[in-house]
Amino acid sequence: HALSLDLSDLLSASGSATLALPPAAADTPVQRAQLRLQPVRLAALQAAMLTPVWLGTPHERLQLSGRVAAEWERRAAGDDVLRLDLQQVGLDDRARTGQPRRLGLQGVSGTLHWGTQGPVPDSRLRIAGGHLLDHVPLGATTLVLGLQGDSVALRQPTRIPVFDGALEIDALSWQRESAGPALRFSGRLQPIPLAELTRALGWPALSGSLSGEIPALH
Repeated sequence: HALSLDLSDLLSASGSATLALPPAAADTPVQRAQLRLQPVRLAALQAAMLTPVWLGTPHERLQLSGRVAAEWERRAAGDDVLRLDLQQVGLDDRARTGQPRRLGLQGVSGTLHWGTQGPVPDSRLRIAGGHLLDHVPLGATTLVLGLQGDSVALRQPTRIPVFDGALEIDALSWQRESAGPALRFSGRLQPIPLAELTRALGWPALSGSLSGEIPALH
């Protein structure tokens, strides 16, 4: 069965599906399927569809930009794969009176691969920069990730510049488990000037630098 969806200049998608009939003969009636989403302008998608849904939620301050294309495939029952192509994506808090922005990322480009069962390629994202807590700048970095089922893992150590120092991450993973989400992290801080950090956070001025190993978190 061929599928298509075209919503003016907002989004365009096409695909196909193979169904098992009657559905009772299989765990799911959709045995094989493909769906392709042409590049979508995130700002337009947010204005038309997401903003009304996000009102009154923690997401209502988010502002999206850039483009995303997607491709989803069901290779067999229970074996799904998803590919997202990000083109200069931005995500930022909008300032609100009395509340600073929390997090922002700019110029996020690359490809995300996710699968439920079978092997998928590693995902690679290039991030041009960003900010944390409004005035703490984050420099350019690259993330190589493995996305499989309910888990995310950093495949290669990475370095995120912060002022004249950096956060170096050796290991980072998140896994959904029966007892709840499990987060694992290990890394270190390369010397970050306290004068710049305290000024950015609006704290009393301090001299020296902040550095050291961050104990492994489990």
